[in-house]
Amino acid sequence: MPSESADQFLITDDEKKSDYVIARLALWAGDVDTAIAHLKKCSKPLRRREKWNPYTHPISASAARTLNQLRLRLREYATIRHAIGIGSNQTKENVLRSVSGHLGGVIWIESAREFELCAFLLELSWEAEFYRNVAMQSEHSGSSKSIKDLGYGHDRALIDPMSKDESTGLGWVQTGDMFVQVEVSDFCTISARGTWTATSLPSALKIITAPFQTLLDKIDPAIVP
Repeated sequence: MPSESADQFLITDDEKKSDYVIARLALWAGDVDTAIAHLKKCSKPLRRREKWNPYTHPISASAARTLNQLRLRLREYATIRHAIGIGSNQTKENVLRSVSGHLGGVIWIESAREFELCAFLLELSWEAEFYRNVAMQSEHSGSSKSIKDLGYGHDRALIDPMSKDESTGLGWVQTGDMFVQVEVSDFCTISARGTWTATSLPSALKIITAPFQTLLDKIDPAIVP
């Protein structure tokens, strides 16, 4: 059989970059299931019992190492959870997906009235559309920046770096019982901090998640045929 060259493996590694980036974004947000799914895709050996060489296949090697570390932490967590009597039936209601499926996110509860959504791209090819939609939301809410100034979703090579401000974030607020402050980074991530302003505290998790779900669906609305 002909031997497989390093170039063949490097091409395979290149095809796995997207999964690796999405896995890292998911880990940042705390979406462990999504991270594991994408790490598996880019760390699966081409031959049984094969280990990736970090010098010739850096993405696959890093993905495999991260996946092993993550699995170890999950086993440790399961052991501790069992020892203190916490059940294994964990809710997934705090894990969100936009209506068209391009965005994912996790809601973190910081206090009885303070919450944070960490959201990220699930499909990197949607980056340009993501920033165009984000810019529209920002402009409608009085943002001082525009997509043209920041170069979001455009060819970065055509933008004069000296014309850009050091601040590259887009942001706006969403009002209601849950007052939400939205910030979008240039790494395809969203951080939305929510404060519950109504006198009575929310009585169910779906009341908390609803404003954040609305936010994601505005950025990634349903596709109308």
